[in-house]
Amino acid sequence: MWHVDNLNDPETLLAFLQRDRAYAAYAIGDLEPALFGACTWFGAWRGVTLHTLALVYAGLQPPVLFTMGAPAGLQAIVATAALPSTVVIASRWQHVPILQARYAFDALSPMRRMAVQPLDFRPIVGATPVQRLHLDAAPALQALYALGGEHAPDAFSPSQVAEGVFYGIFAGAELAAAGGTHLVAHQLGVAAVGNIYTHPAHRGHGFATSITSAITAQLLADGLTVVLNVSEHNAPALAVYTKLGYRSVCRFAEGEGRGQRSEIGDQRPESCVESG
Repeated sequence: MWHVDNLNDPETLLAFLQRDRAYAAYAIGDLEPALFGACTWFGAWRGVTLHTLALVYAGLQPPVLFTMGAPAGLQAIVATAALPSTVVIASRWQHVPILQARYAFDALSPMRRMAVQPLDFRPIVGATPVQRLHLDAAPALQALYALGGEHAPDAFSPSQVAEGVFYGIFAGAELAAAGGTHLVAHQLGVAAVGNIYTHPAHRGHGFATSITSAITAQLLADGLTVVLNVSEHNAPALAVYTKLGYRSVCRFAEGEGRGQRSEIGDQRPESCVESG
């Protein structure tokens, strides 16, 4: 018999999330005191054993729903927990059919979680000089990201610059390229690289590679577990990250879900592919 409850003990949550540290890196970071207040955690138990977690992170809108663990436990959570009416999921593909019982998805994006180990990291040497960016660069970053495009950053906040690690390359007074982090959690030892973007007029010069290399070098020097998310359709980004030594650790689904179940187009669940 499944039992579902709210969890608020960071030690219990961390012990479960550590079972798959790379996949759970964002959720681990959300255990930091500055972020924990924006989180609601649901656990599914059989007896005294925790089998499944669902995290609702309200620090972004729509809230993010992260799921991890046994699909049967997630089914119990979906059936009983007070989940938001609209969410953006970050879930393994085997969880998607269960979530479709609660939410309708216009589209689901196939994503990869990648991670880099210190011994695998291959920094770019002698590349275009990059500059560390600080909070005063936030308007320039917002102007750059506003240029848009299929893979433009869509979850940037100026607070990420103040709390994280950002680098940029300038063309005159204008940012030609920039990137940084979604999350840096020093207490829990994790960081997520993101917000990598090159101005359309300055592409093809390796700027994204140089910037990602600088960010990664800083995070690894700080002793952090370094991960990132990338769309499986973003071949240029995949090539950049692989060149630097990142490796795929898991595939997952990302997409906005609303309301109750409706018929979804040809969205077929895929199993997670692990790599060493």
